[in-house]
Amino acid sequence: MGRRKTQKQPFMLCQGSASTPKCFGLVVEDSFISCGAKCLNAFKNLFAAFFVFRLQYPTPLRPLYNFFESSVFKLNNPSPSAMDFMRTLDGV
Repeated sequence: MGRRKTQKQPFMLCQGSASTPKCFGLVVEDSFISCGAKCLNAFKNLFAAFFVFRLQYPTPLRPLYNFFESSVFKLNNPSPSAMDFMRTLDGV
């Protein structure tokens, strides 16, 4: 029996082509979660998954995620409230 190669999760996936994407979403626990037609929404959900569950950012993307954490979402002192966190993400 062969081993199934697994990707580190969560990750963002685009259905369709790069020039004409149909849908963006996240793969979490081997399930696809639709995030709609906007890449921005999918990225915010992906970022939130890493941040909320305190998952380690992928090593090659760590500087990018750290930039978004501190400069874009301004989460240097995160709020204890989930609603405040979601308002912060929605404000971008």
